[in-house]
Amino acid sequence: MRSHDGIADFIRFVWTGTRGAFAKAAILQTLGSLSEIVSILLLIPLLRLLDPSRNQILLHLDRVPFVTIDRTVAITLPLIIGAFVVATIIRSLLLETKERYNARVMFGFVADFQHRLFKAVTLTRWQVLGRYRTADLTQVLTSNIDRLLMATHQLLQLVQSALMTVIFALASLAISWRMTLAALSIGVAVFAFTYRARRRSFEHGQTVGRQRRDEFRLVDGFLGGLRTAKLFGLQNQHLAAMDDVLFRIYRHNIRFASARARSATIYQTLTAVAVASFIFFALTFQTIELPVLLAMLFLFMRLAPRIMALHSVSQELAASLGPVSAVVQLLQTCRENAEQPVQEEGGTDVRLDRGIELSQIRFQYGSDDAPTLDRVSAFVPAHAITAISGPSGSGKSTLLDIISGLLPPVSGVIKVDGLVLDDGLMPQWQRHVALVPQETFLFNDTIAANLRLADEDIDEARLWRALELADAAELVRSKPAGLETTVGDRGQALSGGERQRVAIARALLRRPRLLILDEATSALDAASEARVVEAIRSLRGEMTIVIVTHRPALLDAADYVIALEEGRATSSPLAWEVMDGGKIAI
Repeated sequence: MRSHDGIADFIRFVWTGTRGAFAKAAILQTLGSLSEIVSILLLIPLLRLLDPSRNQILLHLDRVPFVTIDRTVAITLPLIIGAFVVATIIRSLLLETKERYNARVMFGFVADFQHRLFKAVTLTRWQVLGRYRTADLTQVLTSNIDRLLMATHQLLQLVQSALMTVIFALASLAISWRMTLAALSIGVAVFAFTYRARRRSFEHGQTVGRQRRDEFRLVDGFLGGLRTAKLFGLQNQHLAAMDDVLFRIYRHNIRFASARARSATIYQTLTAVAVASFIFFALTFQTIELPVLLAMLFLFMRLAPRIMALHSVSQELAASLGPVSAVVQLLQTCRENAEQPVQEEGGTDVRLDRGIELSQIRFQYGSDDAPTLDRVSAFVPAHAITAISGPSGSGKSTLLDIISGLLPPVSGVIKVDGLVLDDGLMPQWQRHVALVPQETFLFNDTIAANLRLADEDIDEARLWRALELADAAELVRSKPAGLETTVGDRGQALSGGERQRVAIARALLRRPRLLILDEATSALDAASEARVVEAIRSLRGEMTIVIVTHRPALLDAADYVIALEEGRATSSPLAWEVMDGGKIAI
């Protein structure tokens, strides 16, 4: 939001997002306001007919603007009352239609935007998403979207108040243009006077948005490490940190509420002075008859809340735009860093018949950080088992992310069967890669649903075959619900080793050409690991397997080893100590 209070930019944003649907909402609001104006103007003949000496009013049609009929119509009290009732009914129907349409516009716009934002996030390059904290993304995709809904509703209110202000002012001009101009001048002056308050509201929204972000981060960190927090007795520290964030939010909200209340008091005081001045000058200098004066006062009393709404709603809208700007910024960032779409037909097929060649691969996470990988060159033969070994922090997991296509190297070339994996080919390559990460993630669903992530139509026979290979079949059979067992949030209903085995089975079901295991047996006991190792050996020749491990059993199963030290591939003797006749793949 580039403007000082963000409102002008937000209007353009919503107008574009609703594809002009705001225009229809404005028309409905205009018609409703006109019907209300008719009801108010009917007060003039109604008040005149209250005089016992008059039982009708003669209306010369040729004196009515845009009417050329030379005819006189007698207006009686029943006619006025009937017209008033009809105008009120029409206004009520129009307002009902407007409210329904506004709801469709508002909720439809936000739902469509949320869909586009979520889609953009899912299609964003991994290295860009990795810069965000999970708590920050959660806040933007949930809490800030709610603020977008609130801001859209406030914008509708603002537009409608502005339209009603204009229409009521035009009706008042038709009665007395001098007095109307005087009243509007006061209203415009008050609105301009409160500009700084709206700007402060925008800054308040940004500040509270940052504080809410801190709150989300704190809650996410506490819940993510709840077990550790309890073991180390950190509850009081988390509570103190939360109290600090909540107090800062409370303090800013109180300041905002106080400033808004002060502005309302100033406005209402000036409005009272303006109405009293209007009555005095109207009776003293303009000699306006009483029915016309009462109608104008009624108009102004209906107009005053609209002008007040322009002030108060614009303040509230400006305060909501701080979090909304974060939502818009995330969408823009995701679109600028979108992955290349996968070509369903006609694309180059990456078969992986010979191997993967890494040439002078260099990678660093930040421009000021030391390289995580520095000129790594290696070869991963196809249909064989290659282990990547090295001390912690040597770049093993980063190398896996580069091989799988999640991270692009800063420099260097990756080739599969001689084909360079560029941005155009990478989406095709990723369709043939299955990765079992070090931190296994299972969705809060059944075991069967987690296994069928790659293909919803996989039959049970294939599920059980994959579970057998991953040494997880007996585990699933031991559950009363079998494949329909719910694994809980992030798979918490299963142990770490059980989650790893289910994740390995899920990866095998994808039938990948490249299977990557990142410390995928770290939570298994020796017996389970031995069975998984035998399953991995049985896959030799069917697919290419790359393993990151420190464990001797997996290193012994490997045909080749890439040894990493301080981000470089070396001829370290580490692998030779646990391998019999192995080869260093450099």
